[in-house]
Amino acid sequence: MTNYPEIRKTLSLCSVDIGLSNDSERALLKRMLCNIEWRKKFEEEIISAFSDTSTPWTELLFNEEYEVVEADTEKEAREIAAEMLWKAAFPDKPLPSLHEHKKEA
Repeated sequence: MTNYPEIRKTLSLCSVDIGLSNDSERALLKRMLCNIEWRKKFEEEIISAFSDTSTPWTELLFNEEYEVVEADTEKEAREIAAEMLWKAAFPDKPLPSLHEHKKEA
């Protein structure tokens, strides 16, 4: 499983412990995306994460390190993450199709 460090770093800033409003979270991510080097890494990660059926969205949103939101299903968690992350980075692009993650032998 991929760790997705940039996604985790970004989501940790949206933790309920931080207490930012939704508008403040969007503004923060918008500012972060202005850093071209970071944006490239972040975009590569979210394309990979949103394309892979094995991405643990519920864990990415709610874990021991930070708590953004506790989703009931992976589908719901993916939709929440798409609203938060995908739309910020790719506002005019649809989510990529899901692909089964091929396990290495």
